[in-house]
Amino acid sequence: MGRRIVQSSRTGEQFVFDDSWNDPDGRVRQLEYVLQPNSKVPEHRHPATSQSFEVLSGTLHVRVDRGEALVLKSGDKATTGVDGVHTQWNEGPEPTTVVESYDPPLDIEPFFTVMTQAMASKNLLKQAVFFSDFQTISSIESRPLRLLVTLLAPLGRFVGLTRWYAPLLPDSTTRRTTGTN
Repeated sequence: MGRRIVQSSRTGEQFVFDDSWNDPDGRVRQLEYVLQPNSKVPEHRHPATSQSFEVLSGTLHVRVDRGEALVLKSGDKATTGVDGVHTQWNEGPEPTTVVESYDPPLDIEPFFTVMTQAMASKNLLKQAVFFSDFQTISSIESRPLRLLVTLLAPLGRFVGLTRWYAPLLPDSTTRRTTGTN
């Protein structure tokens, strides 16, 4: 497979995945991403995983566990605790390039691949099913959004949107991500 790039128009991010950065089973140890100017990633957490940020270029603002915002420049690093709530954004005029690391490694490539499609669809039922199914990878922290997902995901499944995203997943990740055989 080698190297793959996933674009997210919703968050202004570009994700670069490289198999040499993954565990043998495909879980991501690190990825590189570019966050465009005036873009913000909503507050979220990765259950059972710690996340680190290392800025390669530009300036990244990071808030961990609802504390004070950290301003990271090229060479600076920050880390969340396991299950740490965090958000990051780029206030600057230039894109920011960051290496993210996950400890333990996380099966996050399918999440980012599907997220771009879910958000682009503007279908709230698809989005709710997606965020519900992937909550062990990345969990939304906004209470109103969590409530919306809790209410709409069963409705989405009822109208036939169960695993609507399966065709978007490579065969090797479909079983790992969704627990199917």
